[in-house]
Amino acid sequence: MLLTDKSLIAKRGLKKKLSSKFAYKMLAFVKANFPNDEMMIKRMIRQIKCSSRLEIYSNGVVKSIFCKEKTCSVCNSIRLAKFLDKYLDPIKGENIKYHMVLTVRNPGQSDLKSTIDKMYDFFNNSSLRKDKAYRGLNKTIKMFRSFETTLNEKSNTYNVHFHILLAGQKETEVIEYGKLLIDFWLKYFKEKANIKAQYLEKQEKSILENFKYLFKINDITVSNIRMVYHLLKAIEGKRLFTAKNIHLTKETIESKEEKFNDIEDAKLIETFNYMNKEKNWINDKTGEIFVQDQDYEKLKLEKARRKKL
Repeated sequence: MLLTDKSLIAKRGLKKKLSSKFAYKMLAFVKANFPNDEMMIKRMIRQIKCSSRLEIYSNGVVKSIFCKEKTCSVCNSIRLAKFLDKYLDPIKGENIKYHMVLTVRNPGQSDLKSTIDKMYDFFNNSSLRKDKAYRGLNKTIKMFRSFETTLNEKSNTYNVHFHILLAGQKETEVIEYGKLLIDFWLKYFKEKANIKAQYLEKQEKSILENFKYLFKINDITVSNIRMVYHLLKAIEGKRLFTAKNIHLTKETIESKEEKFNDIEDAKLIETFNYMNKEKNWINDKTGEIFVQDQDYEKLKLEKARRKKL
């Protein structure tokens, strides 16, 4: 990120505030209810500290240290940006794109982890992999997959599901591949899968609609924080974004990573620390505010403009 990217820096400021707010809620909950869960406590403290210090270099680069937590809005944005930077262009070149959702009947806390484990294991299901039609299409159809959860507080259950983007050169093949996945999904989960809840449709909206975060952090409150805690325990070790049949060379990967590691031999000239009370980064020596009010106002106007398009 460059010092001139005021809009991006303002966005990070908003995400930082949102992420810290969630982490403080979760930290308080864990200390009160699961004080022996030292790992979760450390993770939330790390999230609170995420991007708390901005380093400004002589070449205009702004750097920080990140927590890489699944619940961090800042790190989720960076993670998704890196993922899309590598894989989005290859899939744009495909003629046909379909959107698919695979889900199951909402599990409760007791069977949440086993359900999520089984959902991820589905793509390695031996019965599916032995199917002749699937084996042929599985080598050619490109796939993006993201995992999302919405909370049903009334029933204390979780709506867990995959958003999947399928892409290929022939519509008949993409449709056949999608229908195969749904058919095997229904057989795999049996009574736990609702046939009406699975769907396959042509991708009409932006491709980015397929990339969902684990949950909507704005929806997390004191009343549902317990549900989120158990979700985080159940999803540990799982990748939220996955790509298939998009093969990148070592040179491509390295060139894509360069833009995220661009300090070179520049000299550190000043630092800003995040002050929670001021909701901003403050210069260590001068007390200068890093992101000005007008930067946030410009961001609000830009968001409003995009909604009208």
